[in-house]
Amino acid sequence: MIQNNMAFEERIRQMIAETKSIGYNPTYFIRMVQEQGAVTACKQLINNEKLHDGLCRLWKEHRLDLTIENIILEPQWAELFSESERTLAKNKLLKLGYKGETNE
Repeated sequence: MIQNNMAFEERIRQMIAETKSIGYNPTYFIRMVQEQGAVTACKQLINNEKLHDGLCRLWKEHRLDLTIENIILEPQWAELFSESERTLAKNKLLKLGYKGETNE
């Protein structure tokens, strides 16, 4: 689990770099990850019913593929997130009309 957690941290760093390359710097999320770690930060955002700013911004950019919601649905992270959290993530993406793969 620790190794998977470290791999997830790296995956989130890659996602942050990609968001920056399209002109979006998710400063609040970066701070959350630095203070809490990637898994805890993602869980906090996923479990909040409100659509967070990063999700809304990436929706406007037509890049829902770069959202934490999409990333946690990647099969290799299933052990890090509960089925409920994965369902919440998928539902948020579907609510925004995401037509891409939801990795499940």
